[in-house]
Amino acid sequence: MSDKFQTRTATIWRDDDGIIHVVSHEGSVVTPDAARDSLRIVHSLIAEGEQCPVLVDIRRVRSLDRKVRVLFSGPQTVRFTLAAAMVVDSPLSRMVGNFFLTLHRPPFPTRMFSSEDEALAWLRGRRRTP
Repeated sequence: MSDKFQTRTATIWRDDDGIIHVVSHEGSVVTPDAARDSLRIVHSLIAEGEQCPVLVDIRRVRSLDRKVRVLFSGPQTVRFTLAAAMVVDSPLSRMVGNFFLTLHRPPFPTRMFSSEDEALAWLRGRRRTP
């Protein structure tokens, strides 16, 4: 596993299976600046031209700005995302996930899960083999 990196709103790392983890901090209010900070870290963990599965744990997010949802489904995210799994556990996190999935449908496979283990299993099935 690579080192873990901290932003104002998340902890980010790449595991031994090549899956990028973005785990939101308690009560996170994700702004466009915070999202760009996270994207910079994710880009630093991935080789040029590589696409990886991404696990996004939004269970602790308090809010996600509309501009952030657009950013996370845009070209700066598409270029490195093979598939994304969102982990949710409350009506609030499920609502945030549903907004993302329905209003800003990303052009890569994306699903919501209530279990991190199920999310990781789904992502492992989407890894590219060399």
